[in-house]
Amino acid sequence: MKIGLFTDGLMHLSFEDALRTAAELGVQAVEIGTGNFSPAPHCDLSRLLASEASRRSFLDTITSHGLHLSALNCSGNPLHPNMRVAQQAAEVTRKTLQLAGLLGVERVVCMSGCPGTPGGGQHPNWVVAAWPEDFVELLEWQWLERVIPFWSAMTEVAGNHGVRKLCFELCEPGSESLLLSRDGPTGRDSSPGRGYWSRACEGRSDRPPQPVSARFAGPPAGETRTGPRLGLPHVGLWPWRGLLG
Repeated sequence: MKIGLFTDGLMHLSFEDALRTAAELGVQAVEIGTGNFSPAPHCDLSRLLASEASRRSFLDTITSHGLHLSALNCSGNPLHPNMRVAQQAAEVTRKTLQLAGLLGVERVVCMSGCPGTPGGGQHPNWVVAAWPEDFVELLEWQWLERVIPFWSAMTEVAGNHGVRKLCFELCEPGSESLLLSRDGPTGRDSSPGRGYWSRACEGRSDRPPQPVSARFAGPPAGETRTGPRLGLPHVGLWPWRGLLG
């Protein structure tokens, strides 16, 4: 197991300075944002895709500080009901999978995304209650018509580029998805800090987080993760399969 850092936490520093700081802190691996929710302070996605020399320099810079590139992070909302937003996020995801393959990185961190409704509109609809029944019907539609088709296609893209694991952020421990039994290079990206974050949002930062099930696809950098590979659990910050039992 290695201690890792998602370098967006040092976005105020240059790439070299961020790596130097990580090494001085005893960090052993780094996870680097490529776009979408990340401003990608340490990764020029287009340049790295276009130039083998740039990729070689990128990796050499990381290893020169005694660090390992454990994952790329393209967390975004590729299921957004605004097609422009969704297509942009999906494109970054595809390019990140391609870059991961070229860099020899086997793990890419994602978020599931949050769809809208069958009637259309421009805003995501996050279902957070199982009653009235309308919410359950909407959640089923989101999974069956948006989440499963998109991420099933992405697992194929990932496999074509040699990416072995798509690691989806887990917001609340214990939530399982409709994709759990599906095949593909997918798994849980579980952050122990997420429990503290959730409780802080609820005004309960003094309470410890609940234990996180040790079934992960990881470990990408930034978290401590152990355990066997899992098919695919609840993904991202959005649609909660746990509501459906």
